[in-house]
Amino acid sequence: MQFDQAWFSQPGFSWHKAYGLALACELAYEPTETVKETLHRDWRMSGVVFDIGDMEGFVAVGTQAIIVSIRGTQGVRDWINVNLRVPETEFAPIGGAAHRGFVAGWTAISDVVGDAMAEHPTKTVWFTGHSLGAAVAILGAAAAAPIAPDIITFGQPRIFNAAAANHLNATFGARYHRVVHGEDVVARIPRFYHHAGRLFHFPRMQSALAATASATATAGPIEVTASLDGPTPLSQEEEKALEEDMATVPTTGMAATAGLGNKPGIEDHRIGAYVQLMARQIATS
Repeated sequence: MQFDQAWFSQPGFSWHKAYGLALACELAYEPTETVKETLHRDWRMSGVVFDIGDMEGFVAVGTQAIIVSIRGTQGVRDWINVNLRVPETEFAPIGGAAHRGFVAGWTAISDVVGDAMAEHPTKTVWFTGHSLGAAVAILGAAAAAPIAPDIITFGQPRIFNAAAANHLNATFGARYHRVVHGEDVVARIPRFYHHAGRLFHFPRMQSALAATASATATAGPIEVTASLDGPTPLSQEEEKALEEDMATVPTTGMAATAGLGNKPGIEDHRIGAYVQLMARQIATS
């Protein structure tokens, strides 16, 4: 199925939009020239590709919509080992506090994203991100709340204090959706923070990464569970075990999780799994 910018001409959730934004998250992991070529040649969109410090992504501009896609880090292992206990910091747009590292990430790219959006004030705006990029995306959407963006994220970590989570739920309501696949461990950490937004939590799709187009087309229905603060965070013991596991795997790799092993909690986090999951949901809805 090809990306179609017409899916985003109007606000409001749909599975085609979720699929398109999963593709945008996947594209954000590609080299800058590949991103530019895909936006221009295949998606028929212009835009700005940014690479500022540890933050990468793009702002794609179509005939009626803008998509802001923020890439997850290449070093999930290092992030887990360093950031599980990073303190919170106040961030006014969310009405509370959030993980300090993600607030810093949004601050680094806020000007380039804001300037790109400001040039097209009449278009609908969508924020998306995978993994750690998802956390930065919702902070960016909160900062842009006056223009009423919609948000769909994939494999987003827990990053808010209770006040911020409540504020975001009240502010965005049905315009903020999170997708979590199976046992995705990143969506369950850090344990002392909270989630916000409506959750679509899918059971694990065993063949997600190996699925072919024909297998996707004939897959059965997938159950969707809606919740605000799920999935359940890791326990203190599980979090400690995760840190120990991360200390034994390589630091290099691509698409956020390569090199971290094939445990379900890691395997389910891969952006390729989310793309296949959204394609399957379209086929079975």
